[in-house]
Amino acid sequence: MKFLTEVFWCQMNYADAARIRSMLQYCGWTETKDESEADIVIFVTCSVRAKSEDKITWRLKQVDRNTKIRITWCMPQHFLRNTKVQNNEKKIADQLKVWNFIGNASQDATIIGWDTSSIRHKTDEQQLASSIIPVNNAFNPLFYRLNGTFKNVELIFRIDDTGLLPLIISQLWYEVDTSKIKQYDEYTEILPQATTMIQTWDSTKTAFVPISTWCSQFCSYCIVPYARWLEKHLDIDTILQEAKHHADNWIQEITLLWQIVNKHPRFVDIISWILKNSPDLKWLRYTSPYPTYYSDELLALHQQESKLCPHIHIPVQSWSDSVLKRMHRGYTVAQFKEMIDKVHNLKRDINITTDIIVWFSWETDEDFKQTLDLVKYAKFSMIYIGKYSVRPWTYGANHLVDDVPQHIKDERRATLNDLLLSIALQNNQKEIWLTREIMVSHVRKWMIKWHTDSLKNVTITCNTKDEKYKHIQRGHFATVKIHTAESMMLHADLI
Repeated sequence: MKFLTEVFWCQMNYADAARIRSMLQYCGWTETKDESEADIVIFVTCSVRAKSEDKITWRLKQVDRNTKIRITWCMPQHFLRNTKVQNNEKKIADQLKVWNFIGNASQDATIIGWDTSSIRHKTDEQQLASSIIPVNNAFNPLFYRLNGTFKNVELIFRIDDTGLLPLIISQLWYEVDTSKIKQYDEYTEILPQATTMIQTWDSTKTAFVPISTWCSQFCSYCIVPYARWLEKHLDIDTILQEAKHHADNWIQEITLLWQIVNKHPRFVDIISWILKNSPDLKWLRYTSPYPTYYSDELLALHQQESKLCPHIHIPVQSWSDSVLKRMHRGYTVAQFKEMIDKVHNLKRDINITTDIIVWFSWETDEDFKQTLDLVKYAKFSMIYIGKYSVRPWTYGANHLVDDVPQHIKDERRATLNDLLLSIALQNNQKEIWLTREIMVSHVRKWMIKWHTDSLKNVTITCNTKDEKYKHIQRGHFATVKIHTAESMMLHADLI
């Protein structure tokens, strides 16, 4: 069997896709990058914006109807968590034959959406009654909605159940020898087998390592807590074991992940241990931090440790106290400004990027002006400008009004983007004639694309067949000299 994983949006999904690949490879399946060769396509989905879910529906229409499709992560999970499970579906007994379940099927059974740990606990105590069927995701309403149109949608599974994939697929009539495969209660304990399987992001020498899961911040616009549930810090030994696994397998760039990554109570210890015990690791990053959880110890590491990349992506969303309060962000303009000042005062240049929502509910012209003032003050080199997307179940959907007219949204986005391009160009012009170490992300016939430790994009225009360049591949490191700057790109020559 050949399978293909397709990841939508966030880095956390890339890390989880690597675990899915490992479990399927344990089953003897083979990964392919060619959709036409795939027997099964797995979508690792995102629900942060409505556009993300729309893209998945669009992709469902493109996949060959003879190719089976499986869907996991945010999109199915928020449907499961926030929609009442119905037990009056026709042919319940038949449906249960092809799903991950424990118990005896009966037509009038009560369906309980327990998680994996609860199922195992009850099984050990032999407390299951024939009238109660605990299932993980079999009765997700999203399955019935999609399967009605796309009959090749075969399975929707929770990411938590990745460790049970061998068992699940064996119940879908695929031949799998589960006797020699370890089952995992915690999917975060699954390690990708080798670097060739960590096709995360743009490089085979880059890996993403989750240090926590889910989120308890409950920002008023964000669906993450409803899709992924409440935060859970991973055990430090689990984190360090995975980081060591990657470093031992020639990974040279590690990114620590979580929704609020610097909230982990031992975050500084994790960074320090990885830097101390990974002599061949070149770069260590993390994303996304939160303003109120930055410690002086963490900022000191940025100044002292050359392997800790001089880049901080710190989502601010707005620089208006009234908007921040409606967003439930938990910090004020003054607190964010204090954090930015500390970064600017370090004896090392740090590239700062951010996320901004420029048309949140009831945002006034004055609110927007304050956000523009922030951009000028912080000197962001990149802003991911978010169009406010009302997400189901959130406080914003239930209590706020998306009242900013479309033409105002368009004007504000254009204004913010113009300001960003101007400031980013000023930042990049300071790079001209500097020497930088870079990591290759793409190799084309007439161009090589790279990124620096500060996560700035660099391009070398060349004939990659020439003797000087033909040895360069994705994941390689090289030294270049910058000669030209644009707002979003640096141009360089190979030294």
